[in-house]
Amino acid sequence: MNELGKSKIAPISQSDVIWNIAASFFKVAGGFLLLPFILRYFPEEMVGIWTIFLTINTLVALLDFGFYPTFSRNVSYVLSGAKSLYKIGYDEVDKSNIEIDYSLLKGLISAM
Repeated sequence: MNELGKSKIAPISQSDVIWNIAASFFKVAGGFLLLPFILRYFPEEMVGIWTIFLTINTLVALLDFGFYPTFSRNVSYVLSGAKSLYKIGYDEVDKSNIEIDYSLLKGLISAM
């Protein structure tokens, strides 16, 4: 924690929001961009399987509710040497002595 007893807060800029929206769009639209090639070159059975796969993939991407970025960010913090996680913000880590807190990692994985 810093001298005020609060964790640092990473600022979110407008470009971060735009990149997030663009990534979400391409995650969902990627399958639809491939669809014309699949319809042209694959047999009917493969097209049926691909359509089911595309539907499931799109639903998973839409129902993710933003958990994937949160989970990956928190795991990255722990693997970078964080000793505690905060609802908002983060602590500075001494980069000369990075030790992974495996009990925190285990708790994080069980919470996920």
